[in-house]
Amino acid sequence: MDIERITPHELKTMLDDGENVTVIDVRSSEAYDSAHISGAINITKDTIAAAHNELSAEGKLVFY
Repeated sequence: MDIERITPHELKTMLDDGENVTVIDVRSSEAYDSAHISGAINITKDTIAAAHNELSAEGKLVFY
């Protein structure tokens, strides 16, 4: 698995271009509820290891 950093602008371009991207918001549920990237799913950083089965093996995963 390759890990790379991308900028917010690069993510926006990926989403605008319709790339197969799953955006995962690792902040608290409260922070997610107050504002998040449209289409993002909330899996807190404390539960990400347990939730790995929920993540698609296809496309790119973007964590923020």
